[in-house]
Amino acid sequence: RTGTARTPGRLAADARDRLGRFRRQGTARDLDLGIALLTEAVEVERRRPDRSRLFADLAAALAERWEARRLGEDLS
Repeated sequence: RTGTARTPGRLAADARDRLGRFRRQGTARDLDLGIALLTEAVEVERRRPDRSRLFADLAAALAERWEARRLGEDLS
């Protein structure tokens, strides 16, 4: 999206939306995009408590992808 602020909070909210859609519809593209958005949120978040929460959310999403597809890249 052009012109949209890419704050950690907005990225995380968008990621939650995508991950929710994956859980409802099983769309792998939404799972991958949710993980990408959480990764970006972790990279731009500077507040340690918020960053820790985002890391936990990212870890859960990666575990979910591992259960869905068992990609070796999720282990590195």
